[in-house]
Amino acid sequence: MNPIVALSIVGALAGTTYVLNDHENRIRSLENAGEVSVTLEKVPEPKVIEVKEYNGPQLYKDKVKIVFNDKKEFDCLSRNIYFESRGETLIGKISVAQTVLNRAETGKWGYSFCSVIYAPHQYSWTSNKKLKEPHGPSWESSKNAARLFVNGTRVRTLEQVKHYHTAKVNTRWDDKMEMVASIGSHQFYEE
Repeated sequence: MNPIVALSIVGALAGTTYVLNDHENRIRSLENAGEVSVTLEKVPEPKVIEVKEYNGPQLYKDKVKIVFNDKKEFDCLSRNIYFESRGETLIGKISVAQTVLNRAETGKWGYSFCSVIYAPHQYSWTSNKKLKEPHGPSWESSKNAARLFVNGTRVRTLEQVKHYHTAKVNTRWDDKMEMVASIGSHQFYEE
């Protein structure tokens, strides 16, 4: 097999770069007729990168969608995503949302998103009375993450996770649980 070769053409077809393969005969006949001047350059071999299997958290589409009876629940979820993970990637934001759903499913903190989020001593931002209203691109990104989440986007490996904290914080409760994922600046735990 011939090596892949790129060619630059000067003349009527100037500024065009071709890879020689099926068109080689046509281009050679144009060169022989004096209509083009051809310069051949060897194309460097592509760099091969070995990809190892990734077993970390991944987004997936769940068949279960969440329907709210009022927009207050969506607003609570969006605010929680914003104040807990506004600097995180999409997967980090959806991870935070997933812990709220997992908690609501147990009923221990309440059965709605708002009751879970505003349960005493669960999310530190809820007790801060001096917070500015969510705004800007981070707010839009947080609402988008909430929309994706309620429409079924979930994070694989976090199906049972109800607890997380930032990696910078030392807690009294995490030594009793198993850390199942580290996503962005958060560590996620199962009981």
